[in-house]
Amino acid sequence: MWTLPDEIKDAVELLNKQEEEDKAQAGMQAQEKTRRDVDAEQEREIERVRMEVQEVVKRKAEDISPSDEIVISKKPRVEDGAESTDDDEESEEEDWQREAAAQLVKEAEEEERRQQEEIEKAKEAQKAKENVRQLPIPDRVDLSIEEGKALFKVCVCDTTLRSFPSGRPALMRCIYRPYSGRRT
Repeated sequence: MWTLPDEIKDAVELLNKQEEEDKAQAGMQAQEKTRRDVDAEQEREIERVRMEVQEVVKRKAEDISPSDEIVISKKPRVEDGAESTDDDEESEEEDWQREAAAQLVKEAEEEERRQQEEIEKAKEAQKAKENVRQLPIPDRVDLSIEEGKALFKVCVCDTTLRSFPSGRPALMRCIYRPYSGRRT
C-alpha cells in the first residue's frame, strides 16, 4: 500500500480541493448556460408573438381605412338651418370613426390576449411533457425456452382469435397441439 509523503501532502490536498471547485464551477456554468438558453428562447418567442400582433393590428387598420374612407367637403352656407344639419352629419361621422377606432383597439387586445393564452398553453404542454414519466423499456429480455413458447402461443392465439370470427377451433388447435420439436 502506498502512503502519501508528508512533503507533498499539503499540495495533494490543495490540488484535490481545486479539482472539486473546478467541477462545481463547471456544473454551475452549465446550469447558467441552460438557464440563459431557456430565457433567450422565451424572449425570442415573446418577440415573435409581439411582431405577429403588430402585423395583425396593421393589417386590420389597413383593411378598414381604405374601404371606409370618408371624404369631407365643405358646403357653402345657404341658411342657418342647413348649417346645423352639416354639423350633425359631421358629428355622426366622427362618432362612427371613434367607434371604429375603439373596435380596432378592442380586436387588437383580444388578439393579443388570445396569443398570450396560446403561449401559456404551449408552456403548460411543455411542462406536462417534462413531467410525464417514461417507462423504462429494456434493450434485451432474457426468456427461458418455456417462457418463450408460452409467449409465442399467447401471441399466435391472440392473432388467430382476431382473424377468425368464431375463434374457438383455432384457439383449441393452438392450446392443445403440443410442441413436437420438429419443423413441418
